[in-house]
Amino acid sequence: MYSDQCGGQNRNIKMALICDFIATSTEFTVNEIDHKFLVSGHSYLPCDQDFGIVEKEKSFIKIYFYLSIGVLENSITNRKVSENDSKIEWMKMQWLRYTSENKHRFQFKYSNSEDVLFNFVNVSKHKAGNQVNALQLLFPNGRPIETKKKQDLIELLLYIPHIYHPFYEGPSTSATAVDELAEQADRENFDPIDDENTEA
Repeated sequence: MYSDQCGGQNRNIKMALICDFIATSTEFTVNEIDHKFLVSGHSYLPCDQDFGIVEKEKSFIKIYFYLSIGVLENSITNRKVSENDSKIEWMKMQWLRYTSENKHRFQFKYSNSEDVLFNFVNVSKHKAGNQVNALQLLFPNGRPIETKKKQDLIELLLYIPHIYHPFYEGPSTSATAVDELAEQADRENFDPIDDENTEA
């Protein structure tokens, strides 16, 4: 995988746990995930053309979301130091690697160079019974959204292929629904790492 340097979007414990789960779960056939972050202004890639192709292809792909990231977060300890006792600096990471042999123990380095050695961070709680082998839906019957948000979604149907309309028409509405993602984004805007379950 390749990502840009936009702060906090993909270099954080939540994204790391999703990749770790995919690489180590028996539900998938992925043995290794390499996640690299391109240095701003130094990739020399035909980005505009590539992004255009990606966006076009995305319209033909069903996208799935993990709604139970909290289960994964509660199964680990978000450490601030690596196995060699150096401080973990998420915003400086250039390469993350997840393998099927290392559950809750992923590799990282602050360079995209093949010559630089990986460092390790073990986020396991080191306790029996903390393994997550399957994720349960957080809201098995769906989750109500704000009425205004539902109206906005319906207006977007003009630009969305008909086959995907049920996804946008499906959510029920509630007068008490809260946009928790917006609130969470405001809280985490200054720090890509969630301090809950954090240990030095």
